Amino acid sequence: MSAVSLLFVCVVTVPQPSPFPPIDWKQVDRVLGRSGTLQGGSYRIGFPRSDLHVTVGCARRWIR
Repeated sequence: MSAVSLLFVCVVTVPQPSPFPPIDWKQVDRVLGRSGTLQGGSYRIGFPRSDLHVTVGCARRWIR
């Protein structure tokens, strides 16, 4: 194995530190005024919608 290949293997296998600090989700909750949940790699926060209007047959429904 050449020295370049060995150097490449060493550089690739060494864990690299994250360039970004961890996110403080409590601050996000405080700014938005509601809490969310961390699901996988995303942080989910539910906001109700009042702009949806659904018609089933002849009956009109407002989604809240």
